[in-house]
Amino acid sequence: MNQYIQIALSFWRGLNQREQILLGSGSIVLLLTIIYLSVWEPLVVEQDRLQMSIARQQKDVDWMRNAAAEVRKLNAQRGPVRQINGQSMLGVIDSTAKQNRLGESVTRIEPEGGNSVRVWLEAAPFDDMMRWLQKLTREYSYNIDSVVIEKEAVSGRVSVRLIIAGAAK
Repeated sequence: MNQYIQIALSFWRGLNQREQILLGSGSIVLLLTIIYLSVWEPLVVEQDRLQMSIARQQKDVDWMRNAAAEVRKLNAQRGPVRQINGQSMLGVIDSTAKQNRLGESVTRIEPEGGNSVRVWLEAAPFDDMMRWLQKLTREYSYNIDSVVIEKEAVSGRVSVRLIIAGAAK
């Protein structure tokens, strides 16, 4: 290491003053450029990315607040559960799940208050589950109050937790 320093010093001393000023100035410019590109620029880019992310998330929060207000409004308008063809809501959900090839996926169905049912599905075929939910909302006028869908390791399969609310009279 000491040998390299000696070589650099002898090279430096061999330059005339004008060359030393030019080489020193160029080294400073190079050092500042490296600092800018490796430190400052990444910080500025990350700050811009985070500001855009905050703006997107704020829009999402605003949308969720509006949707929550709409859900509260619709829930207030909903009446008590009616029976369909003599079947309770639990019976309708169970039988329609079996009709839509979800019988083996349904792990639990339980009442949630007087007007809702909580349902758990494990390793359910996603397409069948979506058709089933569409049938419940269109044919039975049930409402999906909340749904949490998690992707399974097997392609096309999901685990689902949802609350289905009864239809109004």
